[in-house]
Amino acid sequence: MDCGVITSKTVLLLLSLAFWAAAAGLSYVGAYVINTYKSYDNFLQDKYALLPAVIIICVAVVMFIIGLIGCCATFRESRVGLGLFLAIILVIFIAEVSAFVLGFVYREKVKTDVQGTMQSVFEKYDGKNPESKVVDYLQEQLQCCGVKNYSDWTTTQWFNSSGNHSVPHSCCQQEAKNCTGHLDRPQELNTRGCAQELESGLQSVISYAMLVILGFAIVKDIQKAAERDQKEAQHLLEHVPPYLPKPTQSCVTVPAVKDEGQTKAVEPKHPKKPAKETKVIKEAALITTEEFQSVPTYMKGRITYDQINAVVQQINKAVVDKYKILYQPLKSMSVPARNLYHRFMEEETKDTKGVFFIVEADIKEFTQLKLDKRFHNILNILRHCQRVREIRGSGLIRYVIC
Repeated sequence: MDCGVITSKTVLLLLSLAFWAAAAGLSYVGAYVINTYKSYDNFLQDKYALLPAVIIICVAVVMFIIGLIGCCATFRESRVGLGLFLAIILVIFIAEVSAFVLGFVYREKVKTDVQGTMQSVFEKYDGKNPESKVVDYLQEQLQCCGVKNYSDWTTTQWFNSSGNHSVPHSCCQQEAKNCTGHLDRPQELNTRGCAQELESGLQSVISYAMLVILGFAIVKDIQKAAERDQKEAQHLLEHVPPYLPKPTQSCVTVPAVKDEGQTKAVEPKHPKKPAKETKVIKEAALITTEEFQSVPTYMKGRITYDQINAVVQQINKAVVDKYKILYQPLKSMSVPARNLYHRFMEEETKDTKGVFFIVEADIKEFTQLKLDKRFHNILNILRHCQRVREIRGSGLIRYVIC
């Protein structure tokens, strides 16, 4: 029976520690939901859509306190503390059920809310006011154009008053470098509407929060069972019938050594865990003077040796910054880093497997280089010196580090 008490205490203590981890996880989920809604609050009239996230954060704060109470009650074997522990868990369970139900209700409400307000925000677009900045940000981040598609802009006041028969530049595809937004070149525009993209994004956030709440509710159910077992074991320990043997001090029986000739078993030594493998990011080597002299004069022009190596260093910086993001755990990323991560993954192809590469968008993101004629001339020199090579496809030029 002493084994039962020790086991129950151990499980209860581990679950109390898990409460602290759960509190941290719920805080992250709640903050992520609120941050996502803030990015699109111009398209959401109903602020009560944030209510599930607020409940989640409040639950996380209380869960941290509960974990502390659980540890103290377990160490001191306090019945009052354990009773308080169980009562607070029931309250938290009710709160999480409420958050789960509200999340389900507002998951469907997001669709009607977005459809009802997005059209009015697009109507206020003039290229200068705050609503215009929000619309441009939305179209750039989600790579969409218009409410349902880019043709929605033809009915807006901005389109009719400007007289240039074009949509905002935020509708242009990222790889379209010379895009002007004219409707006679639709292949340069994002054709997907923003309403569907925004709805799916917000609904996925709410669904993620609901799954996390459900998971922690299951953990709390396990904890209640462990508390019940601990109380039963403690009761049996305190009320052992006189005709039964007394409980031992340990649940592990160690065989005694009968004589000197008998030796104890040697415990196997656990091998050390191998050191965590560090991921190396490949960088391009600098151009040597001999290589520079071997470059044909028509390729060099007025480009100097130092200018070439300065570009090599900036390209290496872009490669390192890109793959540092790719090697991070996705859950620990900020929203901008997560957006970059998804863009990086979309640019991958079967030909880029196992190689390090960047595109021009990465050079703009991580360096101060100007992608002008001189830059592309230097790229030609780097290809000649076998520092980079190109992989083309899906409207992108991928510069692979050799």
